[in-house]
Amino acid sequence: IVVIRSLGGISLSVNQISTNKQSTFDVAGESKITTIPDQAEVHLGISVNESTVKAAQDRANQVINSINAQLSQLGVDKKDIKTENYSLYPNYDYSPGSGQRITGYSVNAGLVVTLKDFSKLNQAVDLATSVGANQIGGISFTLSDEKAAEIEQEARQEAIANAKKKAQDLA
Repeated sequence: IVVIRSLGGISLSVNQISTNKQSTFDVAGESKITTIPDQAEVHLGISVNESTVKAAQDRANQVINSINAQLSQLGVDKKDIKTENYSLYPNYDYSPGSGQRITGYSVNAGLVVTLKDFSKLNQAVDLATSVGANQIGGISFTLSDEKAAEIEQEARQEAIANAKKKAQDLA
């Protein structure tokens, strides 16, 4: 803004300059946390072949119910035992001359068991096989939702602190 004023015979000029400096910069923070899993998941199941649908289903259900009962006695909470799959399909004989003929039925049923007490892992597998489980899938070690949220929050706090330090170094 320029203001010009006249005082008698002398011209006077006043310059007024306003500046508004705005500076920003971006920083990114990083964090990496390694932690120990707090739960294990084991896949247990049964595969049966019988001559009728009912016989196959009855046998599979008997084994699954026995696995559930044994795991409950071991102290595994019912909410930590979930049905993973259940399938029923016919078995065919494709012999030459006989065409396609159903010879029986197969049922596959599987459970996912979550264990927080790792010392019970081998016992759970032993109990399941002792009552008829004939499929043992992989065992995976994971974080519970609660621990994952806790670790995520901790990592976030570390990343924020890292970003603040970078910002201070740039300032």
